[in-house]
Amino acid sequence: MIGATGANDRGVKSARFYVIYKTTMPSILIETGFVTNAEEAANLNNPGYQQRLGEGIARGVHQFLSR
Repeated sequence: MIGATGANDRGVKSARFYVIYKTTMPSILIETGFVTNAEEAANLNNPGYQQRLGEGIARGVHQFLSR
């Protein structure tokens, strides 16, 4: 995702998010940006950025599952 968009890498955080630990299937939680940040909000509203973001997420999931 970072490689596809050039977004700021804030690293991986660990927490007991309900949507992850209370599910019966594999899951991930991704923060694609913050709408309170003007630059990130503009990116999130850009169809080209959305496309790159989706492709980056798909590549990351594929790489993880291919291990």
